[in-house]
Amino acid sequence: AWSIEELDEQAQVLLQNLEAVYVSFAQLPQWSESINKWVEQLKQQVRKGVSAPSQICDLDKPLHELRLFKSVEEIERMRQAAQISVKGHLAAMQAVLSSDYEYQVQAALEAEFMKNGSPRVAFSSIVASAENACILHYTENESKIDKQALLLVDAGAEWQGYAGDITTTFPASGKFSQPQARLYELVLKAQHAAINSIKPGVSYDVAHKASIQVLTEGLVELGILQGSVEKLIEEEAFKTFFMHGTGHWLGMDVHDVGDYKLNQQWRDFQPGMVVTVEPGLYISAEHQNVDPKWHNIGIRIEDDILVTKEGNEVLTTGLPRTVTEIEEWMAAQK
Repeated sequence: AWSIEELDEQAQVLLQNLEAVYVSFAQLPQWSESINKWVEQLKQQVRKGVSAPSQICDLDKPLHELRLFKSVEEIERMRQAAQISVKGHLAAMQAVLSSDYEYQVQAALEAEFMKNGSPRVAFSSIVASAENACILHYTENESKIDKQALLLVDAGAEWQGYAGDITTTFPASGKFSQPQARLYELVLKAQHAAINSIKPGVSYDVAHKASIQVLTEGLVELGILQGSVEKLIEEEAFKTFFMHGTGHWLGMDVHDVGDYKLNQQWRDFQPGMVVTVEPGLYISAEHQNVDPKWHNIGIRIEDDILVTKEGNEVLTTGLPRTVTEIEEWMAAQK
């Protein structure tokens, strides 16, 4: 290794006779002056048989493509991050029964991450009660918990540089109301449809299409949307209640790098990719044309999925997910 004071001298040596210099274009502004200087200095040595790079190429694209496909070692780190995240969410489900404020549940959640070897959260935790759950990126976590409402927790642990990302939604009292249960089971059904669609050779958008098909059918059945399912999907009527994508790449960052399209076409899933699957429904009191019994219910269910040669593997196993499983698990904690 060389001292930073030797950068100018060594850069000229290292860049000799290369065709291209690769640099992150995001960082290019701070490096362009130095790179141009080194290239010009090399050009002045042409009579000595030295050639200078003729291209400056973006490092981000090939690097991001490499990050999209996880090695065996990376997958093991992600499994660990996922399972620590599971333990944190179980701690949150237990803590809500004796907590008055969202931040108290957050404290239990993040403490469990740390107890299990995670030095930090992968992103700012969301702990949202009642109407707060209808705010996609709510992070204040300061409200009093409504014991008759659902609590939405979107949080993940970091393990050796890799992120977990889970969303759980559960009743603060331990018992779902009928409207809460019906919407919850609909979102869970949509998630299962999306997960089941993921396998090598299937394009990325198929999982989202699977979830919106189930959600739209269910919203019509519940009377929240009216009309032909096919036409409602064509008109994107579901976006009133489900306004985000069904997932994203996961890895060193929670919203990890990597192209979703190649040549303007959705790319196919391939083994080694890790993606989240997180359909949701968000019905706030602002939706005045909806029966008030559905108001202030925000639900998202998210798991981390590894694409395998055979299909896929859910990395975030171990959580109670159905209405019955959640109620029974929470009853056992009292």
